[in-house]
Amino acid sequence: MTGGAPLRYRRGADNLRPPATIDPTAICLLLLCVAIAGVSASETALLALREHQIPALAKRSAAAESRLRALFERRERLLTQVLVVGSPAQLGAAVCALLLAPRWAAQLDQPAALVLVGLFAVVVGLFDCLPKMLALARPGPVLRLCAPPLLWAEPLLRPLIGALGGLAERLAGRLTPKRLRPQARIEDEELGTMIEMGRDKGDLPDWEAEVIHEIVKLGDKTAKDVMTPRVDVVAIDKTAPAEAVDRLVRSCHHRFLPVYDNSPDAVVGVLDSAAYLHSGGRMAGAIAKPVFVPETMAAEQLFRSHLNDPRRLVVVLDEHGGFEGVATASDIIEDLIRDAVPPADGAGEIRHLGAGTFLATGAARLEGLEVELGVALAEDGIDTIGGLLFTRAGDLPSPGDAFGLDGHRATVRRCSGKRIEEVLIEPAPGAAGGGGAAP
Repeated sequence: MTGGAPLRYRRGADNLRPPATIDPTAICLLLLCVAIAGVSASETALLALREHQIPALAKRSAAAESRLRALFERRERLLTQVLVVGSPAQLGAAVCALLLAPRWAAQLDQPAALVLVGLFAVVVGLFDCLPKMLALARPGPVLRLCAPPLLWAEPLLRPLIGALGGLAERLAGRLTPKRLRPQARIEDEELGTMIEMGRDKGDLPDWEAEVIHEIVKLGDKTAKDVMTPRVDVVAIDKTAPAEAVDRLVRSCHHRFLPVYDNSPDAVVGVLDSAAYLHSGGRMAGAIAKPVFVPETMAAEQLFRSHLNDPRRLVVVLDEHGGFEGVATASDIIEDLIRDAVPPADGAGEIRHLGAGTFLATGAARLEGLEVELGVALAEDGIDTIGGLLFTRAGDLPSPGDAFGLDGHRATVRRCSGKRIEEVLIEPAPGAAGGGGAAP
C-alpha cells in the first residue's frame, strides 16, 4: 500500500474489522419486545381494574377518568384485542430470537442453545413478567399510558376480532368431541330440583329460591300473563279536547300512554308524557309509532325483543286484533317478584275503613278475614280472598264485579294480569247469604 492510499477491508485481516451495520432482525426483536411489554402491562392492569377505583386512579383528571371509564366499559373487547395483538408479537419475537441466536453465538464464541435460552429469558423476564408486576403495583399510571392506544385501536381491530371469533367457534364445534361439547340447557324440572336441594341445604335463602322459581316459570308465560290488562290501562282519545288530554296526562303519572282514534281498539300511537309536557302540551312531536305484539307471544321473547330498553311500551293484541293491554319491562319484573317477595307478615293485606268496611288485597288470607268479619269463609284448597272470588266466578272477575260473603258483599276493585289485586268488603244491604254473584 502506498502512503496516500485509503485503507480497505480485506477478508482475513486480523487487525481490521468490518464497518458497523444495523441488524434489521435485532431491531425487529426490540420492537416486538416493546409490544409484548405493552400487551402484558395492559392485560394485567385491565384485569385488575375495578369501577370504584377509577376516581382515585384518575388523579382528579376529568379526561383521565373518562378514558378509564371507557376502558372499564369495553374491558372484555379490549382484553380480546390485547390477546390478538400479543400472540403474533410473541411468535415474531421467538422467530427473531431463533434467527439471531446462531449469529450472536458465533460472535460470542458460545453455544447457540445457551444464547437462545438467554434471549428467551430476557424477553420473558424483562418484557413480560416485569411489566405485569409493574401493572399490579401501579395500575393507574399503566392504564393512563395505555388507554389512548387501546381505545384508538379498538374500532380498527373490531372486524378482525369478530372474524377470528367466528372462525374459532366453527373450528371448536368441529374439533371438539361430542362428549366434551357444552350440554343442552337444564330442563326446568331438573333446575327446580337443584333449587330445592340448595334451599334444603341452606345454601339458598327462601326468597332467593322463590325468585329463581319465578324466573324459570317466565319461560312458560305469554304476553297476556304479564301485561297490564285493558281495564287498568290509561289511554288517550286522539280526538279528545286538548284540555282533557292535558288534564289526563298530568293526573295519571304514567310515562307512556296509548293513543287511540275514536275506538280503544284502534291504537295509533304511544304518547311520551315527558316529551308532551316538555313541549308545552303539543302531541305531534310526542307520539311514537306503536309496537304491536300478539297475546300469545312468549314473555321471555317479548322481554328480549321489545322490552330490553325500560323506556318502551308495547301494545298487546288479542287473536282478533283487538286491544288487549300493554306491557312494559316493569310489568315483567313485577310479575317475577310478586309471589316471590310477598309483604312481610301479611302487612297491609287487610285495612279497616270503619263501619264494618274493609279493603283487602287479593293475597289477604281467609283466616284473617274470618277473624275480622266474624264469618266462616274457608274452602278446601283456597287460602286467599282473591282465590276464593276467582273460583266462584270461574274466571278472572272484572273490576266492579260483586260477590256475596255470608252477610257481606265483596267488590273487586282492581285486577292485574290474571290476579285480583284489591277487594272492598262491606256489609251487604239486607242479609245476602252465601256466595253467588251479587246483583
